[in-house]
Amino acid sequence: MLRFGMSWMQFTLGFLGVCIMFLVCLFIILYRGTISPGIAGLTLSYSAMVTSVLMGLSRQAAEVEQNMNGIERVHEYAHAVPQVRHNIRSECRYC
Repeated sequence: MLRFGMSWMQFTLGFLGVCIMFLVCLFIILYRGTISPGIAGLTLSYSAMVTSVLMGLSRQAAEVEQNMNGIERVHEYAHAVPQVRHNIRSECRYC
């Protein structure tokens, strides 16, 4: 289930990166007379890196959440109320 969720998240973040890249390209084309070529290239390279950075952050967040699950279990078991043990032999008619 985690892998399916991660693949869906990577697809969504990839699509978001493509949309950001498209908007940056559109902005550069619309303002091509006022933006220098160096700044245009810099913004294109940074917008291409946004997708990989977002995917890395989502992967790290998923790993932290997965690792915290074990810590939550230990905390829950440490603070759990002890249960009463039943005497099974006394309740058995045939023993």
